[in-house]
Amino acid sequence: MTAAAPAAAAKAPVPPWRRVLDRYLESLAVERGLARNTVEGYRNDLSRLGEALAKKGGSDLLAATSADLSAHMRDLQRQGLSPRSSARALSAIRGFYDSLPTNGASADVVTLRALGNEVAFYWALTIDLGESKMRIDIISVMTFGEDGKIASMKAYWTPENVTQL
Repeated sequence: MTAAAPAAAAKAPVPPWRRVLDRYLESLAVERGLARNTVEGYRNDLSRLGEALAKKGGSDLLAATSADLSAHMRDLQRQGLSPRSSARALSAIRGFYDSLPTNGASADVVTLRALGNEVAFYWALTIDLGESKMRIDIISVMTFGEDGKIASMKAYWTPENVTQL
């Protein structure tokens, strides 16, 4: 390894999910007044999730699916995480994802097609990250029951559908 290699590694760009995570954790400390230990616990839980998703490839903290999150929680249980720590990890995950739409996110439906009790639509989610924005292009499919309520819903996107603006 050359002397330039460590310097290049140190200047690697920060992934967008890290910036969003930092903003979320800052809001917990400043706006909600959570204790430093709680915020650090959330940081550890959410960083562990983000890094696990990155290792598996194809997803990151901002593009994780419910299946990714469920698999992560099962992995933590298999690793022997205590029930208390599992509950905190779940609380951190829920809080993080609940915060995303309120942190400068907007959605625009681009195209919608309906046939019978099914609807497919292409939409874009734009997230304001402070110093930059991110757009995620998503295709969603919904089916409705006889009562008009949503019976199922699926959303499809990949890392290639995430664009820095």
